[in-house]
Amino acid sequence: MKRTILYLFIAMLAMVSINGQTLKELQAQQRKYSEELETTGKMIKQTKQSEKATENKLNLIGQDIRTRKKLINSINQEIIALDQEQSRLQDERTRLEGELQEYKRRDDEFLKHEGRGFQLEYIREVNKGYGSGHNVALRKAIEEGSQYHLVVNPDVWF
Repeated sequence: MKRTILYLFIAMLAMVSINGQTLKELQAQQRKYSEELETTGKMIKQTKQSEKATENKLNLIGQDIRTRKKLINSINQEIIALDQEQSRLQDERTRLEGELQEYKRRDDEFLKHEGRGFQLEYIREVNKGYGSGHNVALRKAIEEGSQYHLVVNPDVWF
């Protein structure tokens, strides 16, 4: 019986020692692996949080880019509109310069005839309007004995 107990004891020692490791060594190794697993879990959690933060930042950057693209598009449309307006104003300026040249030509033509039977006089008065201006000219014409007075708009040409 002593031998049987001895064999049982040896068998138990053999079970306790796996690959030459004792129970304490296995428990220490288990704690070490548990700590490494916990550390790895924390690192995975931090990585996921970091990924979420990065994703949020990328979304904000994407919104900012879209906003800036809209702003650039709006500015480009404004530039196009201003270019068109500048072109229209240049065309209008060219047209008005042409009209001015025509008025100068007509004035020169009119002044060539000044000595042919009528006299041109500029009367400087406060501008009280079209009718009042003709009344001033009529009084002046009557004072000087004029037989005729022609009232015309300035856009009438003969």
